[in-house]
Amino acid sequence: MASLADLPQELVDHIVSELGDDLPSLSTCALISPAFLHWSRQRLFRSVRVTASNLYAFGKLIESSPSLASHIHLLNIPKMDFSAVLPVSLLPRLPNLTRIVTHRDPFDFRHLSPAETTILAGAVARLTSVTVLIDRLWTLPAWAALLNACPALTHLAVHAEANGWGTWTADDVALPMPLPSTDPVLRLHSLRVSGDCKILSPLGAWLLPQHALAALYTLVLDVDYVLEDYSAPDARLPLVRAAASFLRELTLSLDPPMPLLPPSPPSDVPPLCLATSFPHLRALHLTDGPDAEIGPSLVWLAAFLAPPSLAPTAAGLQRGYAEVEVGDGPLERLALDHSMTRRDLLGVPAATWRALEDALLGVGACGDFDCAAGAGAGAGRGACGDAADAQILKPRTPTPTPTPTHTPTYTPTPYPHLRTLTFTGYVRTARCASDGFELFATALGERVPRLAGKGKGGRGVLVVRR
Repeated sequence: MASLADLPQELVDHIVSELGDDLPSLSTCALISPAFLHWSRQRLFRSVRVTASNLYAFGKLIESSPSLASHIHLLNIPKMDFSAVLPVSLLPRLPNLTRIVTHRDPFDFRHLSPAETTILAGAVARLTSVTVLIDRLWTLPAWAALLNACPALTHLAVHAEANGWGTWTADDVALPMPLPSTDPVLRLHSLRVSGDCKILSPLGAWLLPQHALAALYTLVLDVDYVLEDYSAPDARLPLVRAAASFLRELTLSLDPPMPLLPPSPPSDVPPLCLATSFPHLRALHLTDGPDAEIGPSLVWLAAFLAPPSLAPTAAGLQRGYAEVEVGDGPLERLALDHSMTRRDLLGVPAATWRALEDALLGVGACGDFDCAAGAGAGAGRGACGDAADAQILKPRTPTPTPTPTHTPTYTPTPYPHLRTLTFTGYVRTARCASDGFELFATALGERVPRLAGKGKGGRGVLVVRR
């Protein structure tokens, strides 16, 4: 008679995988048969939550059952459980530990002996992902010194919370950061920073000199600014510039909008531009804050997206228009998560919406075109006439010896791979208006008809969500 032990290992693995993260069911499965024990333990102990109340029991479990330690890949120490301090001697017993989520001081940095510091450095060298809460600035240099020797570290997330709103001053964050004593080994692929914006200054002083962001794929700067912080030097721009070459995904807070140039830029430094500064960026996510307004945010977005003006080519002049060469921008997803009402949309000038459309879709349309009078969605947006002329670009049959009377500007689509432009953050102000969101979405579509897929040269990329 066949038993559970006779089941193929692939089938056992599939059965256990169907339980997901159901811990009671996994515990029961481990007791049913030895055939399920190994696979159930793998899932039960892959992620371990260590608190001050179970820390002693966890240490005893690892001592009594060393085989369990090899299943642990993630240690989750609650960010607000500051009394949970891991014994350094415990970490070398976790050979497969690669991720840690913790509060500011899980190892009691200030009381480590030189021998314990050496043990800790060897134990964390395998870490690939670290998520840490920083609410005491003195712990950041301690973490920097520890992570400088982690060649496998690719994902770093830092959440900053000052003790009391805005209690960190410029002098507080100008603390010395340790640099690696040998060749830099940090090459992050993902950096996520949230909370108080002042944490960016010491983070930049640590990461930028060792070029830790040179191979960054994902950068999230979802930091909070209060009004008195607006006059402080913006620490976002150096981080974004350092990561621009390889960046695939960028998240920025637009409260306030990030400057596109440093305070005193050299004459040869161009402003930051998505079309030219980010050759691999595929996703751009923009968020707001308590003082953000949709109008300035859209003005900044249009300036950030607009490709630089280039000189007309000889081939374009031969065909009767000024052809502008624009890079093949890889941007696929653009999201603006901004609290706004229909009244906010109506208050944005029409020129701002047109600038956003032109930055994303180009001025005019693609193909071999002549300028001719007409009407439609693109009326008034070409460079060969103003709104009164209502000139648009239309195809023509080429002649052997064209004699152009003027040279209108033709701009091909700067971002041909764009699939979605998502607006979220609708604020419902009237409880009785059941159709408020529909009116909001309609008003937004009327402001950007080409992005909504209306008219000639339009592309249906606009998505409106609550």
